[in-house]
This record gives sequence, structure tokens and C-alpha cells, in this order.
Amino acid sequence: MSTTAFDSQKLFAELEKHDYLFFTGKPEISDIEYDHLHAEARSVEPNHPYFNKVGYKVVDGSIAHIIPMLSTEKAYSYDEVSKWLAKVEKAREQLNYPTTLIKCTPKLDGVAACYDADNRTLATRNDGGSGANISQLLDLNLTIIGDASQSGAGEIVVNNDFFNKYLSEHFANPLSAVAGLVTSQTPNRHLQFALSQGAIELVLFKDLDCAQFIDIADATSTNLEALELKCREIESIYAIDGVVFQVANEMVKNHMGTATTYHRWQIAKKVRGEDYRTSVTDIIFQIGRTGKHSPVLCYNDVIMKGATHNRATAHHCGSLLVRGIGIGSEISVTKSGEIIPFVTQVHTHGEPAIPTHCLCCETELVWSYDKESKNPTFLTCPNEGCESRIERSIIHHFKTLKINGFGDKTVKKLVDKLELTTLSDVYSLTLNDYLSAGVGIGDATNLITDIKKATTSPMPDYLLLGSLGIGKLGRGSSKKLLAVHRIDTLKEISRNDILSIKDFGNVTSDNTFMAMQTTKGNDLSILLENYQSIIHTQDAAIEAQSLLESSTSSLAGKRVVFTGKCSKGRDDMGSEAESYGLIHQKRVTADTDILVYGEKAGETKLQAARNKGVTVITEADYRQQL
Repeated sequence: MSTTAFDSQKLFAELEKHDYLFFTGKPEISDIEYDHLHAEARSVEPNHPYFNKVGYKVVDGSIAHIIPMLSTEKAYSYDEVSKWLAKVEKAREQLNYPTTLIKCTPKLDGVAACYDADNRTLATRNDGGSGANISQLLDLNLTIIGDASQSGAGEIVVNNDFFNKYLSEHFANPLSAVAGLVTSQTPNRHLQFALSQGAIELVLFKDLDCAQFIDIADATSTNLEALELKCREIESIYAIDGVVFQVANEMVKNHMGTATTYHRWQIAKKVRGEDYRTSVTDIIFQIGRTGKHSPVLCYNDVIMKGATHNRATAHHCGSLLVRGIGIGSEISVTKSGEIIPFVTQVHTHGEPAIPTHCLCCETELVWSYDKESKNPTFLTCPNEGCESRIERSIIHHFKTLKINGFGDKTVKKLVDKLELTTLSDVYSLTLNDYLSAGVGIGDATNLITDIKKATTSPMPDYLLLGSLGIGKLGRGSSKKLLAVHRIDTLKEISRNDILSIKDFGNVTSDNTFMAMQTTKGNDLSILLENYQSIIHTQDAAIEAQSLLESSTSSLAGKRVVFTGKCSKGRDDMGSEAESYGLIHQKRVTADTDILVYGEKAGETKLQAARNKGVTVITEADYRQQL
């Protein structure tokens, strides 16, 4: 067995590369291959800052979405779907709701977009909150499938028959054609022709007429598969890469809520690629930021879609034991990117060769176990002083805070030459320290300047906490925690204090409490000393409450949404409303009080708001009451 530690950051570099290639219309791998690469990276470093984004971030020319456009959690088997259904059932029981329906729709294989009917704009999903402005497509004969008078999310796709007849010689697949279209201000002549013929369409999800429904009590694998087959009938018209199951009942959906990047009330069931059979020749290990040793299987070369591959992921060391994978094992793999494909089946078993000590620092490794099956899962180095863990922690920290320059090579130099033991050690480094570690004077000067700029600029407390890399404590969970406890008191609170917070379970509570008693707690103290302008979550809430109490407006405390063309941009209207003590919402919900409309507001949207009991007024009436 090889004892070479595989650099997990190569996985994330590969993902970033394929993100860029996809959003510039030049994808090198299929969607399925990308998803498996994505799954491999998540198994190695589930809290890596890469997973805090939803899509490929645009730098400028962006439009804020009128509704959040989050990613969809993915499954590749009905066993995985069943686990999701168990969470739905638990939510239903907690609400004491008699039953709930599960909705099944096709997962169109195109580019997700947000359509604003009132302002006639269109934007790609990108990071979920805003996207690239592609409104020009609306003037280039982009066909809208659904009610164009109503805003909503949808998928830009190309008609299959048209693609096969006119575009297949110029693009690898329908998705690459659409991806190229949305990243070009001037579509090439082939795409212009497709637009002129109405062959490129925006299909609004809300108006898909092929949805299938099933009671959760009847949602067996057999019945769900039948629904999937029914939904796949649309494949004759559009390319699809699976189906989406989601909760149809609004109360259950609201109860399940959302994670940072995806809705908990839906899951995409996708299809694996073609399997290839081969033999395991060696096993090497990747060491992640939290010390997890994740196995990579080396196998005899197989040619997948014209490329030679010889590595696959086994996800975690426990999988080697449970599945009986060792050198000489016969396995089937499916291509999942240029680095690490995915193991789909084990045909003949072998004796797993698993390390007992860390491949970096030689500390004895510790097993963790699945709480339901009791099977072993991850094998982790508990030594917080492990160089590999320190390097990964530093990279994660500065990437989360958007401080550039701390890449793999630079951080390795700092840890090796300066013997750094924690991420907070970086904040005491001088120019001479950087130079003695082999960092060039230009890069060293930039790093010091960027750190100083960050420490003297306003910094949200939840970003600081999330940057520590505590297991299961990302930015969203950090914000929830800091809404209850100030960041400078976290070392003093108990495990039960944390556990009592909504959505905090045993694992997150244990991880957070223990981290505050060890190195991470010391790191936090040093960060609090260095960052001079911390924006506290609690203070922001208090300020909003103060504005509400001091406001003399009769509308103070009301929840307001703006639509149509008002005298100011939507964000400026929202900021102004908040200064008067109102609560600005992006879209009309069940608790919205007022919908303010300007010019060119859609009457259908206004009537829909009235039907929900929302007060609908003009901007002029709104300003008179303000």
C-alpha cells in the first residue's frame, strides 16, 4: 500500500476548473461526471468553503434574484431517496400533519435562470443570490414556456429535435450549446438561428405540466421508479438528467426549511453513467482539513469515453471494510471527472489495507461510526498540530474571509519553514518571516496588505466563526448561533446552551463546544484581538428593532415587497423602507403585509397578492403613509 498523502485541494481546483469551463460554454465532462467529482470532494472536506457557494460567481453585470435559487441535494439510488423521505416523514410527524404529497418533476438538463416578469429581466443562477444579466435573450426571441406574465425560476434548454438536426455538429451536447449562449453577449450564427426558430426555450418550473404526485405512505422504491419513468417521457422533447422529488405541502416545506446552499424539502434523483470493470492495484490516501484519511483506489487502466483512467474514490476507510475492498478486488467504476471516478460495485473482495497512524504526523488514527448502522466510517487524525491539518485550516480560513493569496504552495512554505501550529499564527508574521519562508517580496507585501485591509474593514462575526473550520458549523449555522450568543462569549457557554438552539443537533453542538475549549477557541480569541470592526449579528438585530421602535411611520414593523418600476431601484427601496422600521422582503409570502407597485407591474401578480390578503398600494400611496 502506498503511504503518499494525496492533496485534496487538487479536487477543488479541478471543480473550480470545470465550473469555469461549464459557464464559458466549453465543458470537458458530463453533468453526471461532474456530480461524482463533486461528491468525492464533499466526502473529503464537507466544510470546505467551496460548498458555501451555489454556482459560479459572476464579478459584475449581475442582477439580484427576486427569489433564492439554491442548489438541489442529489441522490443516485432509491436508498438515498428513502433516507430523504424519512426526514420528510419526521417533519410531518413533528407537525402532527395527517399526510403529505410528494411531487415528482423532470430535472431538465440546461442552465437555471431567474425570470422577473415585472422588470422583464433574466439572470443565471450563479451564486444563488444574484446572477449574470442575460436579459438580452428576451429580445432575441427566447421562447418562454409557461405564463410569461408571472415571475419565476426556470431552465433554459434547447429542443432535442432541433439540436440533433442543426446543432449537434457544433456542440458536444444540448447543455454545452445553452451554456455557450448565456455566456456570450453576441451568440454565434448557429445559436442565433436556433433563437430565431424558437428552439431555445425558458421552461418555467411552476408551469411544468408533467408533474406526478404520490402520497408519502405509498412512496416505495417501486412506485417512485414508476413516477420517474412517467416524468422521463418529456425526454423526447428536452434533455434531462434525472427527476426532482419535493414536498408538495407548504407547511411541511416551511418546517424542513433550507440549508446554506440547498432546500431540505427536495432532492434530485440522478442517473449514473456507464460502468467499467477493472482490478484494484493499490490504495493511497487523501488527508483532509479535519484529519480524515479518505482512500483512493488505484486500478488497471480503463478507457472511458476516449480517456484513460486508473483511480476511483472509496469515500471513507469504513467503506473499504464494509465493502471488502483491497488490492486485487474486482470493481466496477463510472467516470466522474479527470481525477477520481466513482466505484459502483464490488465483484470480488479483498483484504483492506488500512493505516493505523496518520500518514503525515504518525498520530494514531481514530474511527468514527454511523449512528444507525454502527458501521465504521471515517478514520481521522485527532492531532490538531498535524501539519496537513494546519495547512488545510489556513487555506480554508483565508478563503472563507476572501483574503487572497493563501494557496497550497504558499501555505505549505509557511507551515514547513516557520513551523506554524495554528491558523492564527499567520496574523503575527512579519515581512521578514514571509521572506525567510521563501515567499517573494511582492507576494509577501500583498499578503500583509490584504490581511491589514481585512482586519480594519467591517467583518461579519459569522464569517469569522465559520472560517475556523469547525465540523458542521458553516456560515449559516454560525449565524444562528451568534443570533443567540455573542462571538466573544462562545468560550464560556456550555454544550447544552448550544444544543438548545433551533436546528443544532448533538454532533454540531459537540464539535462547537469542544472546539472552543481547544486550539480553535484560542484562534478565535486572537482573531477577535486583530479584527477591529466586527459586525455582530445580535447588534444588527438590535439596530433593526431600534429603528422599528423609534420610527414614527404608521407602517413600521410591516413586511413590505416592491414590484414594478419604482422611483428607486429595488434594493434602494428596501434600504429606505428598513430605515423607517419596515421589514423588506424579496417576494410575497404568507406573512407579507404590503405589496408596493410602480410602473409596469403585472396585474396577475398584484391580484395573487390580494388573494393572499396582502394590502396592495401604489408607490405614491406608500410614500404618503411612510
